Amino acid sequence: MQTATQRWSILLILLFLTGVVFLFFHLYLRIPSPKVEKETPQEEAAALEVPSVSIINPSRGSAGAKITIVEFGDYQCEACRDLAASLETIRRDFPDSVRIVWKDLPNESLHSEATPAAIAARCAQEQGGFWTYQDLLFTQMNLLGSSTYTAIAQALELNMDSFNRCISSRAPLPKIQRDYEEAIALSLTATPTIFVNEERYVGAIPTEELRGIIQKELESL
Repeated sequence: MQTATQRWSILLILLFLTGVVFLFFHLYLRIPSPKVEKETPQEEAAALEVPSVSIINPSRGSAGAKITIVEFGDYQCEACRDLAASLETIRRDFPDSVRIVWKDLPNESLHSEATPAAIAARCAQEQGGFWTYQDLLFTQMNLLGSSTYTAIAQALELNMDSFNRCISSRAPLPKIQRDYEEAIALSLTATPTIFVNEERYVGAIPTEELRGIIQKELESL
């Protein structure tokens, strides 16, 4: 039989253990949970207000021009073809004040040859023939296809071995994709879209209207 002393010892041990358990849960509940910071997904492109311009972008006009016009276009877009003619007139009228920059925004859902044409133009760019090649693409808009891309390259006397390798490898595609992703970040929804310095305009702006925009911009600088 247990003695009174043993019973008291057991009771004191049980009370001690109960106190330890109570203290443990009391302290645990008072410790604040660590804050977990949510990571921003890397694949989400940051929103942009104006396009970037680098040496990989085809451009013509004075590098020191006060006005840079950046166009996002598609080679099967009739409005882009019309705007190209207006931009060329503007470039001739303001040779020292305006620079034209091209960025690809192919609409593959509507234009099956938009991306192949963009690749062909960029392949011509590697041989210094981008702008002339682009002009001919627009004039042959209804005939775009591999035979047309080859014929234009031959007419411009490009190195056909280099051109054909570029076409076959689709080497310019990352540059085109970069332009496309930038257009998405800029929330562009149509071609052509142009930026006159930081102001954006959508559609085939008539030459006279575009000339007025340029003159107004020059006066404000």
